[in-house]
Amino acid sequence: MELEHNFKEAPNVVSEDGCRVLINQGWAIEVICLESAAKRHSNYFGKWGVRVVSPDGSVERILVTARKVMELRVFKTITGLISFLDDFDVSGPRIPLYEGMRLIQEISKPPSPARN
Repeated sequence: MELEHNFKEAPNVVSEDGCRVLINQGWAIEVICLESAAKRHSNYFGKWGVRVVSPDGSVERILVTARKVMELRVFKTITGLISFLDDFDVSGPRIPLYEGMRLIQEISKPPSPARN
């Protein structure tokens, strides 16, 4: 399988597609604050990265922009980070605001719409 081959070459990183695979296998999303947030013009700016953590917590993989480039994917606004987390079914994101903080995200599907 191609995904497994890539993990052997660079075991500590994961692409967005690989992240989806791992989340479906029970891994968790963790947001790391790389630079403390500051409010400017009705938005918060800072730097956040994302890791996926194995179910037993023993393995972490850092989300990168692309497997060939392998640059850390950095989110510079809370809005961008929340948009990313929403794509992974995080319905109540927890955002660390201070450098060094790490918070695990709860992945849950939004409730089904009420039926009449």
